[in-house]
Amino acid sequence: MPLWTLIALLGVAYAPASLAVGQSLAIEQSVAVSPSDSAAQSPDVAIGPDGSINVVWLGENTAAPNAAQIAARGHSHDSKTNLYFARSVDGGKNYSTPLRINKSDGDVWGFAISKPRIAAGPDGRIHIVFPGNTLNPATGNTETIALYTRSDASASKFEEPRRLNVDSITDTIAKDDGGAFATLAVDASNTVYAAWVDTRTMSDGDMGRLAITVSRNGGKTFEPDKIILPDIVCPCCQLTSAIDAEQRLLLGIRLVEGGYRDSEIIALNVKDQRPEWRRRVANARWEINGCPRKPTAIAVSGKNLFAAYYSGAETPDGAYVTHSSDSGASWSKPIALHAGATRSDAPTLAFAGDTVHAVWQARAGESGFRLFTSRASKSSPQFSLPEALPIPEGGSARLPAIAAHNDGSLQIVWQHDSRIRSLRWNRALKFDVSRYSQTITGCDRLASHPDDPFKVSAGVERSNIDLPAAIAACELAVARDPGNPRLRYQLGRVYGYSGQGEKGVVHREAAVAGDYPQALFVIGYLHLDGLNKAVKDPCRAAQLIHRSALFGRLAGLVGYPMWVMEGRFTGCPTPQDPVEMRLFLEEAAASTGDFYVNSLVTELRRKLGEPSR
Repeated sequence: MPLWTLIALLGVAYAPASLAVGQSLAIEQSVAVSPSDSAAQSPDVAIGPDGSINVVWLGENTAAPNAAQIAARGHSHDSKTNLYFARSVDGGKNYSTPLRINKSDGDVWGFAISKPRIAAGPDGRIHIVFPGNTLNPATGNTETIALYTRSDASASKFEEPRRLNVDSITDTIAKDDGGAFATLAVDASNTVYAAWVDTRTMSDGDMGRLAITVSRNGGKTFEPDKIILPDIVCPCCQLTSAIDAEQRLLLGIRLVEGGYRDSEIIALNVKDQRPEWRRRVANARWEINGCPRKPTAIAVSGKNLFAAYYSGAETPDGAYVTHSSDSGASWSKPIALHAGATRSDAPTLAFAGDTVHAVWQARAGESGFRLFTSRASKSSPQFSLPEALPIPEGGSARLPAIAAHNDGSLQIVWQHDSRIRSLRWNRALKFDVSRYSQTITGCDRLASHPDDPFKVSAGVERSNIDLPAAIAACELAVARDPGNPRLRYQLGRVYGYSGQGEKGVVHREAAVAGDYPQALFVIGYLHLDGLNKAVKDPCRAAQLIHRSALFGRLAGLVGYPMWVMEGRFTGCPTPQDPVEMRLFLEEAAASTGDFYVNSLVTELRRKLGEPSR
């Protein structure tokens, strides 16, 4: 492709610079949600329809170790803790003072492997299900029960928790562990689904049953609970849930059959909870003489379904993910999310638009767990390379839970040592125009680039610029508003066109330092070949062009994969991940109807190769 054609296609303006750019992708710094003076564990998170961030977690287990249980099982089964809730209404910068949800101190049965679950309804109510401790009046035994509560519309207060597994009150079964490892979902019609593992009939076979109840009126009342699956359910593996495009309730579950404890998905008819299908998500079968204590995470968009889970049957063992493009009828070969880790575990999934995100815990060597993330297109089984999340150094980060905001960012909560922390994060970056004046200046009228996505005035082609007038107008505008990267870029542009590149350096650097997407791409492009007196530095070019792509700059979305495939960035440290490049090209195709751009995108996607199942 001729150089002038590429320049026109990608919207290049000459303006060199050489300021390094950081790679922090957090929208906000991580914050502590739980107080420092009390231990916390096992969080969950939900985003309300108003964008509020709602978090629940368990407090410290204060129950004395049960010597008899330790002798029989190797661990104590008793628990005495509390359930807490906090909420952020400013995007995750600050959280409310934690509110205890349970009625009486210590009446929650909870461990790190048995999360409380939270969901937000379309009316703004917050729904929570959690395991409780109580005394069965029929048998006189203590038992674990499924408890539910919901907030008022403002989420400022909660109802007294209600028992969901009422069937166990009247039965004659001596064993009364009836309502833990639950999941919770609320659909668009405000129907609430709660399911849990019922272990009242569990014997030495270590198998539980699947129980469920449904509310058709937003949690006001629930139908009688019922058993959906017999004694084949892993008794200590948390359930997960999602609503698919055909309005079926999908449950992520582990079932026990012939010594295997495999990850499966079961689809239930929402009207009567009748199972419609049930399928294993992987061919490799995990034979384990014990309880793996691992959930099966699921995420769904249309007919595309993803499952993530820990497997001891694969090589290496660790966190795996698989994809179905036909509503669960068939599954891709599972791939390791973090093959290079000493250990990877606790994967969770969430869709943000057409991108599915995975977050998990992993460690290298004997260091503490850190959090990592990866992403894929909704129609692809291939995930991007693992990327460490920007969380505090030191300690151990475990048990992440995630939810997606409407802007495509993720809200991530996790247990960091004995505190709950939260981070709002986005792999794609956004240029915040509200930080700078958008008033149209003479500089904008005379010097803005036609392809600059953040210009505030009609752009001017290079051949039509009145350089002396543009320089004078931009010098005045920058003197009045020196912190505005748009104006700094435009002054650098006209200095470069007039042969005064040395005078433009400081302004070009300021525009790059301000993460101005047009400047990131343009200056990266100039460094690629040393154009317009810029120092030839392909790795510097790769860094800036890649970052422009993260900001959604069309030229970067197309140019970065193209130059990677041409070998222009060979040996550079910037990521050259085929999955990420496919995502860049998909975003480019979706952002323009231009025939020539889409023709180039089609050709690049062909050269890059489509992912195989």
